Amino acid sequence: AMGAVIDQVLKAPRSGWLLLTTVGTDFVVETVSGRGQLPPTPEHLPRNHVLLQMLTTLRAPLRHATLQADPQFATVPPNEREWFRQLNAALYVPLFDKGTLSAVLVVGARSDKRNFEPRDLELLMLLASQAEATLIATRAIADLKALNESMSALNESLRANNETLENMNKVRSDFLTIASHELRT
Repeated sequence: AMGAVIDQVLKAPRSGWLLLTTVGTDFVVETVSGRGQLPPTPEHLPRNHVLLQMLTTLRAPLRHATLQADPQFATVPPNEREWFRQLNAALYVPLFDKGTLSAVLVVGARSDKRNFEPRDLELLMLLASQAEATLIATRAIADLKALNESMSALNESLRANNETLENMNKVRSDFLTIASHELRT
C-alpha cells in the first residue's frame, strides 16, 4: 500500500525497505521490496557504514547523490558499491525505533525525472513514521514466534530426557528387584 502511494503521489515507481537487525557490531540487512524489485542486500553492514552513519546523524531523508559525494563512500568495498548501483535509489529515508536506526525506506528516482522537493521529503518522513508502529509490531510477532519455536524445542528435549530417565529408573528398579531376590536366596 505504501509503495502504491509513493508511486502515485510522488511518481516514484520503485521503493522498498531495508530492515536492520543488530547483531554484535553489525547490522543484518533484509530487503523487502515494495514496488519494483530490489536487489538482494549484503548480509551484514557494519554500524559505522557511511549510509547508516549519515542517516543516524541527519535523521532525515538522504539523497543518493549526497551519499556518493561523501569521501567515506569511496572506502566502501566494491561489491557494496555495486549493490548501491543496482539498488538505483534516489532517496534513503530512516526509520528509528527507540532512537536506534531500525529500517530504511528506499525510494527510486521519479518517473517524471524531477527532483524530490522538501514537501515530498516531508511526506516520505510521515509515511515512514506511520510504518514504524507496524514494523515494531511485526518484529515483536517474529520474536514471539522464534521464542515459541525455541520453547517447543526445549519442551521436546525435556520430554525425551524424561523418557530416558523413566527407562533408566525402570532398569534400576528391575536390577534392585533381581539383586534383592538373589541376596535373599
